[in-house]
Amino acid sequence: MNTQKFVLCGWFCLLIGGLTFAQTAQRQPPPALIAEPDRIVPISRGSSAQAFQLASVILKQTRRINLVLPASFSQSASERRYPVIIVLDGEANVPRVTAVSDELSRNGLIPEAIIVAIENIDSFRGRVHDLTPPGLSVSGSSLNEGGDRFLDFIEQELLPAVDRQFRGSAPRTIIGHSSGGILVTYAAATRTTYRACISIDAPIHLSENWLAEKLIAAAKANAAPLRYVSLDARFGWPEDAWKMLLAAAPASWKLYRESFKPKESHESLGMLAMYLGLREAFSDYALFAAPVAPTTSILPYYTKVSAALGATVIPPRKLMQTVIEDLLMEGRGTAAREAYNTLVAGYGAPADSAKMLAQIAEVERQPPPTETVEGLLATPLATPDEARALIGEWVGDEWMNPDAPRTGNNKLRIRVVDGRVVGETVFGRGELVTRWEYLKITPTGVTYGYLNGMRPRGVLLYEGKLEGDTFSGQMRLGGVNFKRPDGMPLDPLRFSYKRLRPVTPEGAIPKTPMTAPPPEADRDRTRDAWQRPAEVFAALGVKPGQRIADIGSGSGYFTFHLAARVGAEGKVYAVDIDELAVRKVQQRAEREKLTQVEAILGASADPRLPNDLDAVLIVDTYHEFREFDQMMQAVLRALKPGGKLVIIDGEGPAGRPRTEYHRLHTIPADLVQTEVTRNGFVFKESRPGFYDAAYGKKMYFVIFEKP
Repeated sequence: MNTQKFVLCGWFCLLIGGLTFAQTAQRQPPPALIAEPDRIVPISRGSSAQAFQLASVILKQTRRINLVLPASFSQSASERRYPVIIVLDGEANVPRVTAVSDELSRNGLIPEAIIVAIENIDSFRGRVHDLTPPGLSVSGSSLNEGGDRFLDFIEQELLPAVDRQFRGSAPRTIIGHSSGGILVTYAAATRTTYRACISIDAPIHLSENWLAEKLIAAAKANAAPLRYVSLDARFGWPEDAWKMLLAAAPASWKLYRESFKPKESHESLGMLAMYLGLREAFSDYALFAAPVAPTTSILPYYTKVSAALGATVIPPRKLMQTVIEDLLMEGRGTAAREAYNTLVAGYGAPADSAKMLAQIAEVERQPPPTETVEGLLATPLATPDEARALIGEWVGDEWMNPDAPRTGNNKLRIRVVDGRVVGETVFGRGELVTRWEYLKITPTGVTYGYLNGMRPRGVLLYEGKLEGDTFSGQMRLGGVNFKRPDGMPLDPLRFSYKRLRPVTPEGAIPKTPMTAPPPEADRDRTRDAWQRPAEVFAALGVKPGQRIADIGSGSGYFTFHLAARVGAEGKVYAVDIDELAVRKVQQRAEREKLTQVEAILGASADPRLPNDLDAVLIVDTYHEFREFDQMMQAVLRALKPGGKLVIIDGEGPAGRPRTEYHRLHTIPADLVQTEVTRNGFVFKESRPGFYDAAYGKKMYFVIFEKP
């Protein structure tokens, strides 16, 4: 009996002691980053990283951490938080990641971020142990290595320390090369901490695609939003596995893959891949991705980007300064002050802050503007009846210098297409065609215009009078108060055009005054002559009973042709982001009792299509896509294996910024092929294109297939 009492007492004492130890451990402060002032870590451009060590309870090791703070860190407000980039193989990779991050952020392509580089314990055994997930063997390792524990260390000890001591925050990015890429891919599949995962030349094929299967399974489970980038030269993803990932990925995932064989090696790829990986992961943040007008739409755009990234990000410094200047020119003092406060909180006060504040105060004292850029662009275009006297083709010139020669190389084209007036200015020999975004006709004159293609982002308004066969006047900048650096107004640009010929909606010279637009069937027959719909449908392989999508359906030219081909047993999904166009298609379908037609209001990154489609058609629309990778991934998901994708668009000049093709309404065929195939499609062939006489546009015709 005494022995039993002793044993029970012993266990009780041990239990109490264990609880006391656990409570003591809970009271211990979390691990902190301790500076190592004597350790020098060279990085880019002659500077050095800050050296720290962190005593990890999870790893039971003291680890070396190299940390690089963003350029604005010492000037920004104390409440400003910064994204964090975790860099594996930190001793080797911190100089390269720092160099590319600095270049990208200075040019407004990624947000400024804190770089946290973790050094290895040693170059082989310790490295393999930390970077290998349990269940996978790398370089002869066991199947029970420490990758999970290493990720726990990052998430539970290192990131909290960075957040506490250096204002770190989401979104988190993790970058790894080779074995580091293995752990990055594993983290993408099993963790939700990292919004962006950049894997560089990782051997995904190991253990019969074990990593690929992990990430594909996560995609099918509709995991948290993810941006996964894979860049390879020697290893990377097997082709079939990547296609399976693309097909399984939810709409909240952004996937990007690029191979650099044979131009790069496993060793040489690192720095290039770090640059491209960060650029692609944050492509929606880049200042090129933001809307150019109206100015009031730019900061709300970054609110949406922040939501997509899971945390607030400050817009690029360059863009913020531009926004303030443009708001002042537009007479929006209050909005300019709000933008200025955001700039100062995010990056510190600019060198010319006193001058900028004085300008803001001056504009705030002025009455609100009566003419705005968005107001001008929202003005309904003149109707065909109002524009009757202007319809046709005109040739002439624009000049600022009265002594400039008059060559007559410019052309105005005004037509009626699908019941709407479409006006264009063709400069020179057709190298630049600009579609009008404003057309107002009054008893005293005609004003047409379009958004300026550069700053200041006003509307170029051509105000003139029609006198017989002559149309002349001068241009002004609408919606902005722009002056030269010397404070003087701009010299006026004058124009004069003479009628070349009047034109009907179909392009023929009218014998009688123009009447109302022709009925839909007549318009369709006119377009059939050059659009050759039978050839398009042959490429799509359209058969009765099939399910086809028409993305960018507009007024429904192809939609209703397709409806006749698939019949009552089939289905045609007419997708557009223009509510009026969607409504018109739906009304016509109801009027003609075509139950196989369904009109869908799409989104900029999602056509909102059902699955198991037989084919998708995109005509004169691909150039408008801003979130083209996400659109193509959505289309890939919607198609059946073997489903066809046909893209018809206008051939554009090569080498322009991607956003410029929206304005040009064209895009190079080679660029389309590159973008579409990297999102999982297989290029099949090009066929003879088309010539759209109404717009003077040469169009190509390319065919892809879902594997």
